[in-house]
Amino acid sequence: MFKVASYNIKCGAMTGFDCSMQGCDLKNAGADIAGIQEVDEHTERNGFTQTMAPLSKFASLSNFQFAEAMPYKGGSYGIGILSRYKPKGMYTAHLPLQSGLEPRVFCAMLLEIDNNPLYFINTHLSYESVTLQKEQMSALGKYLSTLKYPFVLTGDFNTEDFTLFDILSESIKSPIQLMNSGKNRFASFYPTGSAIDNIVISKGLKFTETGMYTKSKNSDHYMIYAQIEFEKQIKP
Repeated sequence: MFKVASYNIKCGAMTGFDCSMQGCDLKNAGADIAGIQEVDEHTERNGFTQTMAPLSKFASLSNFQFAEAMPYKGGSYGIGILSRYKPKGMYTAHLPLQSGLEPRVFCAMLLEIDNNPLYFINTHLSYESVTLQKEQMSALGKYLSTLKYPFVLTGDFNTEDFTLFDILSESIKSPIQLMNSGKNRFASFYPTGSAIDNIVISKGLKFTETGMYTKSKNSDHYMIYAQIEFEKQIKP
């Protein structure tokens, strides 16, 4: 059993770029793995400092990966993954882009948890166009269809149209489960009460607990989390 989280940290702007606060949120929530969105690395905006390294330290998650979506003000802007488990492999790719809009990426780690292999993927989709979101979902689905072990997908998907996730299940020809859905709704983007953050699991995994961390407002998103377990032992 392991706990995952998805957390859009708004580049640290709401904590004066002091990432210790978001790191402590992750630690207090008991996260073993976390997908992080809106990450600044060495930008003018955050004083040319690191984000993923201090997050890793204060979250007590010793392994991390940063994926650059675009160069930004002297540094990089993108997403990342934090993990208690040492990665056996890592992968990053850009998602489809529309001219004039912010580039988007996804990143992935291959992990081993209690002798079970697991892919953990994190992303942050565009919000401006449903057509573009469908293209980005299709690209994610194409990648997920290549995976031979169960996966967890986290992200700020910028949509409450949960039917868009059908693109993923159609791509992998297998059912998926959403933490945030019509039945269970977590309004993680609290300024508008929107349920746009999500945790997705594949066949071979099941949710045993889901929730939202509301003890702090260190971003304009609440962190969402889920306790997950393997349905059966998987041979690598």
